[in-house]
Amino acid sequence: MNLKWIILGVLSIVLISYAIWYYRLRNKTQKKARREKSKKVNKWDQDFLQSKRHTADPKVDKMVEAIMQKHKEKEVNHIFKAIVNNSDELPEDTHPDIKQFFEETAKLPEWADPDLIKLGQLIYLRHGLPIAMLLFYKSLPECYTGARGAEVLIHSNRLNQRFGSQDAMARRLAETGLFIYHAMMPGGMEPEGKGIRAAQKVRLIHAVIRYFIKKHGWDVEKNGLPINQEDMAGTLMSFSALVLEGLDILGIDFDETEREAYIHCWRVIGHIMGVEEDLIPVNSEDSLALGHAIIDHQKASSVAGHKLAQALLTFCNNKAPFFIHKDFHINMLNILMGRELATMLGLPEVDKWQAKAFYKSVRAYSKVREFFDHIIIFDLPIQLVDRLLLKLSISYLSHNRVINFYMPPSLTADWDTNQ
Repeated sequence: MNLKWIILGVLSIVLISYAIWYYRLRNKTQKKARREKSKKVNKWDQDFLQSKRHTADPKVDKMVEAIMQKHKEKEVNHIFKAIVNNSDELPEDTHPDIKQFFEETAKLPEWADPDLIKLGQLIYLRHGLPIAMLLFYKSLPECYTGARGAEVLIHSNRLNQRFGSQDAMARRLAETGLFIYHAMMPGGMEPEGKGIRAAQKVRLIHAVIRYFIKKHGWDVEKNGLPINQEDMAGTLMSFSALVLEGLDILGIDFDETEREAYIHCWRVIGHIMGVEEDLIPVNSEDSLALGHAIIDHQKASSVAGHKLAQALLTFCNNKAPFFIHKDFHINMLNILMGRELATMLGLPEVDKWQAKAFYKSVRAYSKVREFFDHIIIFDLPIQLVDRLLLKLSISYLSHNRVINFYMPPSLTADWDTNQ
């Protein structure tokens, strides 16, 4: 038999098997998605959100503080190693409290649904590149409009080390992209999954940052606790509901089942990261309402927000491939955030007609991509290509070095000087 016919036969079997599996998964999740969508949405009033600025992650914070205050180098290093160690396995001599933390927080909530998680992760895999783009032009900059949250980023020095170092920015973006990649990649939320471990490490990073920032004059009365519950929920919404909003703007439309499955994944991730249950929205509509409620509660022009936005724009201008014009970045920021939020960050205004023409071209590209994505024979190849390109983009940002979560030198140096 001719080799090309053998290859064609194998490919046909793979595609048919995938199509059968996918449609079975869709059928299993449709009723569950309708049930999610039917839930009553919450009323996210500002008094409630303000109260959440004085709550963080008490149990984990208490553990970190107890270990840090012992001033025993070995025990403190256990925390840093648990965060920066590239292996998912903890060292045998890990502090028992840290071991317990990783064991207890790895459990999915009772309401987590494996079918919705699988479909949500599949949706991410099919739209990984547009979602990665939204990280630059919507998720992160909208977080910067929260003046108090932006102060935490400046204080912890994670995004503007050495006054805007591009290496620090690239590493932080690669780190964030890797977290999303691990969490939303198929299998990431299963037992021993990389997504669960990534979310746990981020939670531990938050506790350590809170410990150090509170030691150095952080105004809790004015700003609330650093990386508080509202800030965590806001970040969660920026990676979930506001991403769906951004995809809508780009012309990528999800149906009811897809939207609920994608949001369900992030609801589970939020639980693992320590977001309290009364701040985890019940469905996609609730998630979008919460995302906008937090933006409305926190949005304000600030020096910190301007610095972070300028660092991001400079990074995009310097690191983008040669064929992408600089106007692309500022146009995308204005289109996806809206002019009000872009103004708060001190971003320049764009020509109205140029922006309109640009918007039409972006939507045209998205529509072509969606057309092929909805043809089942192209779906699997698109996933494989996007998966490869996502890995390459993370490698590019990290200069091909192994990336894992790390503690900012500004914090670890602070610890060293206080021994």
